[in-house]
Amino acid sequence: LFLTCFLLGLQLLFSQCPTVVWADEFSGTSLDVTKWNYQTGDGCAEGICGWGNAELQSYQQNNVTVSNGTLKITAKKERIRGTKYTSGRINSKAKGDFTYGRFEASIKLPLGDGLWPAFWMLSTNEVYGGWPQSGEIDIMEFVASDPSRILGYIHYGDLYPNNQSQGNTYTLQNGIFPDEFHEFAIEWEPGEIRWFMDGTLYSVKKTSDVDPFFWPFDRDFHF
Repeated sequence: LFLTCFLLGLQLLFSQCPTVVWADEFSGTSLDVTKWNYQTGDGCAEGICGWGNAELQSYQQNNVTVSNGTLKITAKKERIRGTKYTSGRINSKAKGDFTYGRFEASIKLPLGDGLWPAFWMLSTNEVYGGWPQSGEIDIMEFVASDPSRILGYIHYGDLYPNNQSQGNTYTLQNGIFPDEFHEFAIEWEPGEIRWFMDGTLYSVKKTSDVDPFFWPFDRDFHF
C-alpha cells in the first residue's frame, strides 16, 4: 500500500531567494482543488495496474480529508472493484509545477506493516520519454515495517526493466518516525539535488553520479 499521511505546511522556496512562491497549509475543511488533483482507481485505466508497484489498494477521493490544519490520507481494509484496500493519492500536476527550488513538507508517518507512504515528484511533461526517462525524485519514502528509517532516491535511465535508481537513507537514533511530525525537504538546483531531514543534510546527488546515463532533472516536476 502507498499511503501519504498527515501532511502539514507544504511549501516551496527558492534557495537563492528564500521567498515562498507556492504553499498549502491545509487550513480549510476540504482539499484545495486549485492546487491539487485527486488520483483515483487501481491504475488499470492508466495502463499500469497496481500503479506500476503491484500496489494492493484502490485510491478513493473519500480517503483524503482536511481538518485542523492537516491533510489526512487514510488507508482502509475494504473491497472496491476487486481490491481489498483503499487509500488516497493526490498530485499538483498543472497546478504546481516547478524547476528548481526548495521543496518541503512536515509529515507524520503511519505505523503498520504493508504501508509505504511517499512524498515525491514526477516530471510534468515527460519531455525525455516515459518513466523513468524523464525522472522521479523521491523526497521521502517510508517502509512502515522499518519505522526508524526513511529513503531519499532518484529514478532515471532507460525504460523498464532497464531503469536505474540510487539514493540514501536516514535512520533516527531515537524513536520512530510515526511518533511525531518531521520535516522532509530537498534543495534542487542545476546539476544537484540535496536531501534533508529536520534540517540535517543526508544525501547529495549530482549529474556525475548518474553517468553514463542522462540527468533528466532540469524540467518542470510536480508533487
